[in-house]
Amino acid sequence: MNPSRELTLQAPRTGPWIIGYAAAIGALFAGVVNGIVTSPASAAPFWAVIIGCTVMILYTSWKRHRLLGTLSAAVRSFWRRIVPSAAFMFGGYCAFAAGQGLGADRPVLVALSLLPILGFAGMVWAIHQYTRDESDEYLRSLAVRQLLVASFVTLTGSLAWWALEQGGVTSGSNISFVVLLWFAGLGAGRVVVETRP
Repeated sequence: MNPSRELTLQAPRTGPWIIGYAAAIGALFAGVVNGIVTSPASAAPFWAVIIGCTVMILYTSWKRHRLLGTLSAAVRSFWRRIVPSAAFMFGGYCAFAAGQGLGADRPVLVALSLLPILGFAGMVWAIHQYTRDESDEYLRSLAVRQLLVASFVTLTGSLAWWALEQGGVTSGSNISFVVLLWFAGLGAGRVVVETRP
């Protein structure tokens, strides 16, 4: 086996942590929708898993880049963009939840509801900028392959849900679940890239 390929296969993997992150957020949303999560205390276990997965994504990704020698200027710029965007998205969700809990006025809630969207847009922008900034064509192709898998999972999952809803199997669709599908697709894409470099 090619030594570089063997090294790549032995490097720490971030994909499972991304999938765990998406699954934890999905479970939290499902708990809220079904009335299981009704207070910050009942949401705390979900947030513990979400934060734990986020820390492991950062740790394993950084360790993987150092081991493979791919800690380029583009990667460093990516982390400088993605981490604040993710923190802003989390903070936006927390601010919106606090506003709901405190009974804020409708205009305030509308403004707070836009904060997570801005954070998510920042994350997508950071990924886009990485694919533009990365000078190594191989690494760029891996990033694009991961994004294609995420797009496939998101579009297929959304259309499948719509078809089930039209058939009366499911009801009460929530557009925010598309974001969860996209994150899960990024995790699946990362697994594909890490197992078949």
